Amino acid sequence: MNNPKVSVVVPVYNVEKYLERCVLSIVNQTYKNIEIILVDDGSPDSCPAMCDSFAAHDERIIAVHKQNAGLGMARNTGMEHASGDYIMFVDSDDYIDITAVEKCVAEILKTDADIVMFGRNNVSADGNIIKKEITAVKTVFEKEELGDLLSGLFTYKLGIGISAWGKLYNMDVFRKGGIEFFSEREVLAEDAMFMLLFFAHAKKATVLAENMYYYIQNDASLSRAYKKGYQSRADVFVQRGRELCRTLGLPKTVGNGLCARYLMFSISGMKKILGSSLSKKEKKAELKTIFSDSILLDSINKDVLNLCNSASKVFWQLFKLKMYHLCVLMLWSKIKK
Repeated sequence: MNNPKVSVVVPVYNVEKYLERCVLSIVNQTYKNIEIILVDDGSPDSCPAMCDSFAAHDERIIAVHKQNAGLGMARNTGMEHASGDYIMFVDSDDYIDITAVEKCVAEILKTDADIVMFGRNNVSADGNIIKKEITAVKTVFEKEELGDLLSGLFTYKLGIGISAWGKLYNMDVFRKGGIEFFSEREVLAEDAMFMLLFFAHAKKATVLAENMYYYIQNDASLSRAYKKGYQSRADVFVQRGRELCRTLGLPKTVGNGLCARYLMFSISGMKKILGSSLSKKEKKAELKTIFSDSILLDSINKDVLNLCNSASKVFWQLFKLKMYHLCVLMLWSKIKK
């Protein structure tokens, strides 16, 4: 397979400010055998018309319009329309290096891997670009090593995270495993659940130590805004994740990594509450619910804490001792940095 076809799926919702930059970064790829699937998830702005215009000017672009159902379902729709040998996901407010697809295809063909992962750059509101250091000490991971690799993705140990983007996948694994995304409206981090399924069916993975994904740090984005019920969705994430680990026969290290990620989500949720526009009384009520969360308390154990950084370890020790005032002070200090 010298020139495999690559499908690039872009879920689109309320991103008219960013969409053209995203699409152009894919259209202008140095690797030309691609199809670009723009999934308009019932966007209320000018994005639907923009998608149609892009498709009219480039035969490689397919515009799909659907009722709004969220990011995970939009990605599933994109996969249903994909005809490529490999597939990549790009969020519509982000963009990729124009050599990303070419380099990923070369790497995946060279190693015969089912997935190639690459690094990201964080792009601030003022356009400042900061590279996320890739710390992986090796590049190719065989089947028996995928558990430790997956655990490292959950904790960012390798400088690469669990997100669906920043990776090129073998479509055969999706088709044979019947793999699809969960809805983020039901479970936090739907792409993490997706990765559990993918890695359970994959035979080899590789890391390409180049930062080719540009992640826009948009304060209004889905991942950064506070929404009521955040902790409940995080609880569903860890419960379903544990069950998937058991069902798929994944090693204990994966479950520990998943729980460590859940603790990160919980801290993030508490910071979002404190930084939100809620009244002082509402913030107190939201935090009180989290402080008494039995699923969260049951997840704080030695094996999981060993995967956390030193500050998080201190936070969770205080949390277990019910020293909530000190916990809140630690959260405020993070917010103000």
